[in-house]
Amino acid sequence: MKFTNLALSFCSATLLLSTAANASNFYGGVDIYHVEGDVEGKKGYSVKDASQETYGLTLGYALNDYVGIEAFYGESDQYEFKNFGAKLNVRYVLVGDVYGIGSVGVQQSQYEAFRTITYIDGRSETSTSQDKTEIKPIFGAGIGYRINERVNIEAKYNKLEDLSSYGVSLLMRF
Repeated sequence: MKFTNLALSFCSATLLLSTAANASNFYGGVDIYHVEGDVEGKKGYSVKDASQETYGLTLGYALNDYVGIEAFYGESDQYEFKNFGAKLNVRYVLVGDVYGIGSVGVQQSQYEAFRTITYIDGRSETSTSQDKTEIKPIFGAGIGYRINERVNIEAKYNKLEDLSSYGVSLLMRF
């Protein structure tokens, strides 16, 4: 259901942005990522071994043939996990329609997290809370394939402190 809503949002954004000025430089996409690692929030709440799938949207603008800027949003039902941010991507043609990708940007994550307090007498209590991370740098690398003039598929790996993600994006130029 969530993926359907994201796909419909992507289609709506495609229609809206396709009429924008200089539209050939705008692109959008749908993302599916597997995320693993530990998340530590501002309030001290954390999620250990947060292995989960996230689904998201990407909207970007190609500054030239090599450099693009992107805003992204992703979420998962598990841990009520959401992440969003912006990246600067460099894409360089390797061979034919295959290209390499390097990314640098910032990301923040929001999630429902857990904190366990253990008392001296051995009792422990676990509580949950909505928490978020600081805005932190994210780095990534990947490979892409240009299917045609408007459609690309990319496989990427991203690293944000103790959190790693790898996934696939389907991008369409408007």
